[in-house]
Amino acid sequence: MGFQQTLAVREYTVTIPELARNGHGIRIAHISDFHFRRWNKALSEARACLLATTCDLLLVTGDFSDLPQRWRHAADMTRRFFDGVEPRLGTYAVLGNHDKTRLAEQPDMPFRWLRDENVALDLNGTTLHLAGIEQCYGASGDLDATLGGIPDGEPVVLLAHYPSTAFDLAPGQVQLQLSGHTHGGQICLPRLGCVFTNDCIPTRQARGLHRIADTRVHVSAGMGVSGPVPFRYRVGCPAEITLLTLWSGVARPESSASAPGTSHKHRPVMELANPV
Repeated sequence: MGFQQTLAVREYTVTIPELARNGHGIRIAHISDFHFRRWNKALSEARACLLATTCDLLLVTGDFSDLPQRWRHAADMTRRFFDGVEPRLGTYAVLGNHDKTRLAEQPDMPFRWLRDENVALDLNGTTLHLAGIEQCYGASGDLDATLGGIPDGEPVVLLAHYPSTAFDLAPGQVQLQLSGHTHGGQICLPRLGCVFTNDCIPTRQARGLHRIADTRVHVSAGMGVSGPVPFRYRVGCPAEITLLTLWSGVARPESSASAPGTSHKHRPVMELANPV
């Protein structure tokens, strides 16, 4: 049994010189923008993929809700989707612009929310800082609070719903930013590709791993859809899970045109019996 074209599984390696040797090879799964309405094939495939794939961290960059007022439904669907998904170092998430803060206040959620704050993860004796800014419905977040207290020179992964958050970062402040919001364009036309990002970044950066300002940013194409009813579908832009492997710089991955210090593999179909 294999995954169909409703789900793309993409892989990148990212070299982070600030990451000590003990953190070399840390594997992150990134998923975003569920916009939960009803259960569907893409959600089943994505859940099966996460259950079958070995990763150290699962990071989620917002927009669980279809509409902000449907936060109760989003909470129920979130519990169902993430039930039994248990990465070694845990699952962390931030809210997106479709999410009310009430969602993050619900009990028994299957991960830890990062709400304008950061945590220090122990990677076999070395530290990786995981930060999350709350860019939710009616709020833009506090970047100073989100990154406060992190020592200079230590590696930081930032969860920020909006890719354009990278423009507000100081050089070297964050080594890798994970974002969503764009849906990869959601509708990508032949020869034209993405025509609208819904954020102030170039259309070529609506999905994938890029350098925005001074920061490497991975923009997830997400899982769900949004917008006016006639446009609530995906064309040329399947739902997506991304696997990112962090390299410490002791051994460099293959070169790539995506962004300096990265390499990329794209597997649009993934076999459950042979997970990435």
